[in-house]
Amino acid sequence: MEFQKTLLDAFSSIEEKILKKQKEDKHLLAQAILYSLYPHLLKNIPSFTVAEFTLKKESEPKPIMIKKGERFFVFDDKKYFFSSCFSQTLWPISLETISLDFQNDALVLNLKITADTGFNNLPTKESDKLLFYVDPAKIDSEKFLSLLSNKLEKLEIKSEKNFFNIQKKSISIGNFSPDSHLFSEEDNTDDASSYLMDYFIFRQKFYFFEICNIHDIFNNTKGSELLLSFYFKSSHDFFKKASYKDFIKINCSVFINFFEKICEPLKISKTDYEYPLYPAMQQSEGEQEIENIISMTFHSPSGIEKIAPFFYQKYHQDPHFLYYPLKKTDSSFYVSFSNKMLDFQNQTPPIINARVCCSNKYLPKYFYESSGLKLKWENNQNKNIEKIITLSPFTRKLKWIENPEDHWRYLSLIYLKLPIDSYEQISLTEIFKKILHFHLPLSTSSALIDKISDLTSKPFLTYSELNPQQLSKGIEFFLSFDSTIEENDFFIFKSVIERYLKLHTPLNFISKLTVNSRTIL
Repeated sequence: MEFQKTLLDAFSSIEEKILKKQKEDKHLLAQAILYSLYPHLLKNIPSFTVAEFTLKKESEPKPIMIKKGERFFVFDDKKYFFSSCFSQTLWPISLETISLDFQNDALVLNLKITADTGFNNLPTKESDKLLFYVDPAKIDSEKFLSLLSNKLEKLEIKSEKNFFNIQKKSISIGNFSPDSHLFSEEDNTDDASSYLMDYFIFRQKFYFFEICNIHDIFNNTKGSELLLSFYFKSSHDFFKKASYKDFIKINCSVFINFFEKICEPLKISKTDYEYPLYPAMQQSEGEQEIENIISMTFHSPSGIEKIAPFFYQKYHQDPHFLYYPLKKTDSSFYVSFSNKMLDFQNQTPPIINARVCCSNKYLPKYFYESSGLKLKWENNQNKNIEKIITLSPFTRKLKWIENPEDHWRYLSLIYLKLPIDSYEQISLTEIFKKILHFHLPLSTSSALIDKISDLTSKPFLTYSELNPQQLSKGIEFFLSFDSTIEENDFFIFKSVIERYLKLHTPLNFISKLTVNSRTIL
């Protein structure tokens, strides 16, 4: 099924329309939280990332720093480049052609790169490196990087008037180690997470190489074209067998269709039984497939305890409560448990909570996309963003987003997440103020924000009214004010929280809102 819905569908459609479309085709609103992969660091930053914009014009570009969750206004008709590489400026450099040449006994790999602004006008980067990805789908990436390490004789960089010899030590060969962290929201150093990293995610690695100390060369280069020539010794056979067209990419992000999910609570009654695991689903999400278990816990009299998997413990020699995961041929995921240290006759059966690694069934597991996302501003104070071209988790292609309000609303939903999976009562006052700031007109939100004294949340588990055997998660909000509020304020708070929770919580999630001791949700 083609993904034909754009980002705007997720927010402009009213609730009835969304539910109707879900009944017609549950994949139309499919959503994948895509994680951006960058050298030596894995981050859970989606493809929509407001981090930094760099002005593209004839003179020297000036970085425009945009903090996450911050509104901005620019009143000129210029083009900007969008950076999804965290706090680094993205150089507007393109890889134009890849070609092979033979000189004496050496094979020469030529990469022609261009810079729209001219190389001597590029802004200074925090990291003085030019990054290239090697696509494992196009070439044997491991062997190619081995050639760079062992067979490379020299690297020359040429322009119309300049020539540079680059030392081999300036070329850094990269490979992601299995102890890297996939999820950055918490420190996943436990055995289950390490097993996930080592066995599942990095069976197919991503390969890259960097040319370091490159900015000084750019500063001394006039013009907008450079030719990078890699001289290899005795490498003819490898490139004869390989399809080298477009196997190197520049200024790209590697997106992984893997993300962490919390499963629906699982109440077990016996251990010699396979229990199905279901990820907690949001209304806007399509079908998701569990890939592996990250961690599993249960409540005991001494507190929350972790459960170890069979494949990390010797089952017959271990006295503890263990679990065993089983993924079946139809992609359904089950879990069973050992019967050690568990006597259901003398104690209440435990409630199991699991965190799992999921993927969206209808998106590829890994893919590359360009990070050079272009923006164009309109000289209009009320409609400052004319068009944004960007990747969307809802689509496979670049899409235009023409309404700046929808862009900001989506960003606020990503970065201002309520920690609904927390086991503790926590304060959400500052987060809620930011949510109001994004979801309401400035004149309305400012007045309401000034009245807020405190907002706390407390999660709970309860049995479903429709199915007394089924446990459901819930969250209760307690909102208080310093001053008296009007009846319309109650309605505003209720509508904002309801809308927010519908986008971020499972379908069977229960929510309550109490404002100044008055229950309104």
